[in-house]
Amino acid sequence: MGCKLLTLSILCLIATISVRYSSSTKQCIRIDSHGCMCNFTDGSGMVDLRSLGNKDNTPRFKDINGTDGYMYSYNPCYAFIEGGCNNAAVCLLRNGSQKQIGDVGTATFQYVDDQNDILAFYTIRQFGTASIVRLTCDLKAVEPVFKAFGELTVGFYSSQLSSVCACPGLCTKDGPLDINT
Repeated sequence: MGCKLLTLSILCLIATISVRYSSSTKQCIRIDSHGCMCNFTDGSGMVDLRSLGNKDNTPRFKDINGTDGYMYSYNPCYAFIEGGCNNAAVCLLRNGSQKQIGDVGTATFQYVDDQNDILAFYTIRQFGTASIVRLTCDLKAVEPVFKAFGELTVGFYSSQLSSVCACPGLCTKDGPLDINT
């Protein structure tokens, strides 16, 4: 019963955040099974994160210090294994043990029109846990930057990925396009 209540609370929190940030009709619709790409409904382009993820079962961003004092690992698109995290997109290292806080392939996207960002939601189906990664379009971040902020409320974690690949139409599976040509 407690797990169902926690799952319901997480889903309500995600719905509340989605409603808060969805004042426009512009959406970024997921278009692949991994949760690597979304396409904007207004024709402004596709966001492609494939070049940002490791394909060798390791996280691209490993043991990044969060503002809450714990460490986080994240790998866009492709599953990684780290301690107790298996098939993970996001993993938390707390008190010497890992806890999976986002499954690969569960990403859903929500456009934030007042800030021109995209929220990527990752969930753990059986545990009522969710992670949100704010994808921030940054033309100067050819080398992506990941920041972990920690647990917002019980079972709900927040982080940010700044990258040129969070900008519509500026990345492919091979990486950033040359925007200077």
